[in-house]
Formats: sequence, structure tokens, C-alpha cells
Amino acid sequence: MKNIKPVASRVWKIGKWVCALLLAAYVLVFSVYTLAIWASLDFNPHFMEIESCMDAGGVWDYDINECDGAPER
Repeated sequence: MKNIKPVASRVWKIGKWVCALLLAAYVLVFSVYTLAIWASLDFNPHFMEIESCMDAGGVWDYDINECDGAPER
């Protein structure tokens, strides 16, 4: 059993590094994906409101950031 301790210790250290690298890769991919979606929407912070307005049949007024012509719900 004494011979297994150094091997298990090394495997544990490698496993921790692999997990840390996978987590870092996940965070990086998620961040890039989120930024790409935001960039495709022209960095507009009102994109959900715009979509809701247009789905309801209204027109978004970009000057005042309000929906025109959509019926109130």
C-alpha cells in the first residue's frame, strides 16, 4: 500500500488541474458566446423589450426607447 500513495497523490494533483482547466475553458466559452449574442443584437440593452414590442405588433421608437402602437397587456 505504501507504493500507491505517491501515484494517488500525483493523480489527484493532475485531476485538480484538469478540473480547473475545464472550468476555465467553460467560463471562457460561455463569456465569448454571451458576448457574441450581445454583439449580434448591436449591444442594445433593450433587446428583450424590443422583441416583446414587435411580437405584440408594435414599433420600437429608438429615440425615446418605448414601444409605439402595441396594445397594452
